[in-house]
Amino acid sequence: MLGRTYPTQLGKVCGLTTTTITRIERGEIALTDKIQTALAEALGISGEQVNRAYLKAKRRPPGTPA
Repeated sequence: MLGRTYPTQLGKVCGLTTTTITRIERGEIALTDKIQTALAEALGISGEQVNRAYLKAKRRPPGTPA
């Protein structure tokens, strides 16, 4: 499923709203184990890769592009 990067498409596959996907991408809300697993499966990557990307987004200074 790699390549499903648009929030709407990814959200549908994971059972999450577009808003939730976008807020996770920005590091604005917590990444739960359940969401991490769903994202990893949908993207065809490991949960650890999802977690690293999330932490990178969360630590990004405000106003910095993704």
